[in-house]
Amino acid sequence: MKKITLLFLSLLVFSSGLLYATDEITFKLEKKQKLIGTFSGDINQEFSVHMIIFKDKNKDDYRIKPFFIDQNQQIKALDEVSFMEEPTIVSYHFEQESSNLSLLVSAEGEDENELHIIDINTQNNFQKRSKQPFKNSYLIVRLTDKSILINREDDNPELKLVTIKNSDTSSEVNYNFEGENLEDFETIFDKKPEVINTKEFVENGSVNESKLYFSNNKLVFDYTSEDIYKTLQLNPDKKEEPHFQNIEISGFDKVKDVNSYIYKDKSFLFINDKEDISLQSYDVNTGSKLMDNSLRKSLQNTIDKDILDDFIKDSSRNRNGLTGTVNTTEDKKMLVTIDYVDTRTYNYNYNWWFHHWFIHQQMMFQQQMMQQHQQMQMMNYGPNVSSYSDNENIYTKKEHKSIQLLIDTDFQFLQMKPNQSERK
Repeated sequence: MKKITLLFLSLLVFSSGLLYATDEITFKLEKKQKLIGTFSGDINQEFSVHMIIFKDKNKDDYRIKPFFIDQNQQIKALDEVSFMEEPTIVSYHFEQESSNLSLLVSAEGEDENELHIIDINTQNNFQKRSKQPFKNSYLIVRLTDKSILINREDDNPELKLVTIKNSDTSSEVNYNFEGENLEDFETIFDKKPEVINTKEFVENGSVNESKLYFSNNKLVFDYTSEDIYKTLQLNPDKKEEPHFQNIEISGFDKVKDVNSYIYKDKSFLFINDKEDISLQSYDVNTGSKLMDNSLRKSLQNTIDKDILDDFIKDSSRNRNGLTGTVNTTEDKKMLVTIDYVDTRTYNYNYNWWFHHWFIHQQMMFQQQMMQQHQQMQMMNYGPNVSSYSDNENIYTKKEHKSIQLLIDTDFQFLQMKPNQSERK
């Protein structure tokens, strides 16, 4: 009999950005049950889900054993879910009002893969499920109470958006970009966009040229280059005309690097021309410019010139990529963080929380993989890792200070300083 102690449940519970411990729980596999794998993921900073996947040789099927942690850090073991073929976790979400946890699981069917949508009531363990044909999704946007699957066939200029709320409620919207929108579509989707999880504090974000956000109930794709910035808005709930915006990046002798970030109905551009770093903001809907400023203009009276010179010089090195994010403060101001990362080792990951758990598991149970750990220690992840770990130097290596700007809704600068939370 194999005993699995779910130590990760006592390690990874979040509330208001702080780490809390909860009870350890033990799950025992019978002799003819074989462990396939485990999976952990956050729902938000209050709820999380953890699953053990195993094969039952007696019943000749596969099982998922879910565990749910609520806002009071209480662990609840939920009833197993069975599958005839090996399952793969696609997504998950939680509807707090109904206490309904939905698992989206892919498994092989008679003719093709099927997506199983399993609803589990976390109060009474009642289960309900449905299924539909499934092919691996091009992109997945996992929100707190629903999941959006974005499907694309090869290089076809079409997107199919499937929104799943529970086993009974789903919708589908199809967009075709042939004709006048084809060139813009091909530019944005030349490389697969990276999904940005704005439900949490994002410290650095992605350095990909194409990204995807969920903002104001819309899917917002954007693309940055040295001379053009493009956005595309799509409504996942009902068919509307795709909304494109094209903004020219001009007024610079030579642009070294451009990054972007979507915050609500605003797009922010961070432009490095080796002499200065400019910060611009535009209305996503109209394309009108809301702000145009720079670090030298904004910080010339509040930060030492040598510090600013070093930051701009270092961020301009070939190996470094400029990053910029916008997060909401407790008093509803905009906290703009300007930074840079080593593009050789940095990786923003939408499911960073799972990676955090994975690394802990490796450290605790597989010491023989120390060489792999040393490689992983050099990797940076995008979200605010300091809120998730009491051993943060394992996951980040930062030898400089980012610059933070506090801005109100009228784009007035309230506070301008280098970030004091330096990590080495």
